[in-house]
Amino acid sequence: MNVKYLIKSKTSSMKNTDKKQDIIKKLQDIFGDGKAEQIIKSITFNKPKTFRINRLKFTANDDLNEIKSHIKNADFSDSFISSEEIQISKTKLNGDKKIYIQELASMIPVVVLNPKTEENILDMCASPGSKTSMIQSLTNNKANVTAVEKSLGRFYKLKEIVTDQGCENVKFIHSDANYLIKKFPDFANSFDKVMLDAPCSNEGGIVLSEPSTYKYWSLKEGKQISKLQKGLLNSAGKLVKPRGEIIYSTCTFSVEENEEVVDWFLRRNPNFQLEAIDLKIENAQEGITKYKDKCFDSTVSKTLRIIPNERFKGFFVARLKRLQ
Repeated sequence: MNVKYLIKSKTSSMKNTDKKQDIIKKLQDIFGDGKAEQIIKSITFNKPKTFRINRLKFTANDDLNEIKSHIKNADFSDSFISSEEIQISKTKLNGDKKIYIQELASMIPVVVLNPKTEENILDMCASPGSKTSMIQSLTNNKANVTAVEKSLGRFYKLKEIVTDQGCENVKFIHSDANYLIKKFPDFANSFDKVMLDAPCSNEGGIVLSEPSTYKYWSLKEGKQISKLQKGLLNSAGKLVKPRGEIIYSTCTFSVEENEEVVDWFLRRNPNFQLEAIDLKIENAQEGITKYKDKCFDSTVSKTLRIIPNERFKGFFVARLKRLQ
């Protein structure tokens, strides 16, 4: 056997072990030993597949009988959990776009957004389109949605997925969301609701038994990406109408990407306040207001952390209302 390969494999294994220990230590710092132990157990293995009904394609004549014995109701309306005995992706229902495979945590921003008919809604980082299509599924294509994506490849994928789901009344824009006002000055103060499911370090997607899920993770990543998140959230503040709302979310554990970003935004934008989130799931925990040597505004406790369990990956969500 190639000696260089053996050395490389051993080095890679050692790096993975070090990263795993760093992840565990970080979780202990954020949540305390007891809660961290629960989370570590939960993120050691993969979650079951979950999906939602696509009301734009699923008609009164359709049913779930094809898969009924392999699914059970999940936490949100029209959402379901599938057993390992069935490959949901290969069912006719999925092929016909009558259902959409989506993680439960990924549905949270739209559930909190609570989209309504005729509302002007901006999805700032819209790819791959799961949230844009969920908005239109809930409103029967009667919300006015603007879906923005920076990456050209992801932009085309976004258009393909959203169109395939039967969505209409969606305006697609290929742009960095930070420059929307420069490109479209009339977008300033124009949206009833803005959804910013921000790019993040994706710690919620880590599976400790699968080193590939944290191959590129590092302790520094959260601090580095928080600069991008702050810029995007600040841009969102200029796009939403007075009395409108911003839903900020990430799929990560890092305080630097979650509470710290929200606290930073509130200190610079006194015309915004955090609103309580009524999300009826047992694994929701209020936001952290103290972390190491940092203290955040007391209202940051109104944000929510979704603690991983057998159904959910880790997640964070905040609801910000513009006062004037």
